[in-house]
Amino acid sequence: SVLRHRVEFHLGHVLTQPAFLRRMAAPEYEDVRREYEAFQLRESSAPDALTLFRNLGGIAYEALGCELVVILDEFNVIRDKAGFATLIKELPQVKFVLVGTAFDVRLLVQEHASVPRQLAEGQIRLRPMSREELAAVITNEEARGKNRFAFTPQAKHHIADAARGVPFFVHFLGRYALELAVREHAGGTAAVKVELRHVEQTLQERLVDLVDL
Repeated sequence: SVLRHRVEFHLGHVLTQPAFLRRMAAPEYEDVRREYEAFQLRESSAPDALTLFRNLGGIAYEALGCELVVILDEFNVIRDKAGFATLIKELPQVKFVLVGTAFDVRLLVQEHASVPRQLAEGQIRLRPMSREELAAVITNEEARGKNRFAFTPQAKHHIADAARGVPFFVHFLGRYALELAVREHAGGTAAVKVELRHVEQTLQERLVDLVDL
């Protein structure tokens, strides 16, 4: 709710701002324009996403005259983080907010020894959520789904206990348990009911995925 009132544009909006487009049209950025078009068309000659972002981020800073803030949610699930540390070093005008669980900053930025100090200065450690708060996450999703599905109290509490304070795991387990229930419910007209057995089956089938995260 705080960010909603303070952030003016998402990244896609930034790239459509007149000041950015004027700057992008400058002759010295002709190569960047071609790279951007190739990337959008997914051509074989297109640069990788990090290279393109590095170029566009620098142009946006010059055009808008203010720092960019990029929020990367669920950063821990990105398997290939190669090059990201270099991006942090080369774009000091862009502030990155990394949101994730159980990832080691030193491993993330092993390409540059100085980057861990930059990140360590701005780390915010969040307390684990309570069992009640985690169960409320599921209740909120039920309301958002307009009660087309419902988790039994036992299913909610089992997910909350298994999540160990991490809301990401609540979404992960809840999603797959709901998918199991939906498959069983195919063709039914009543609300989909997610029971304890669906959660237990999800834990058995998806445990390896959870370990990897």
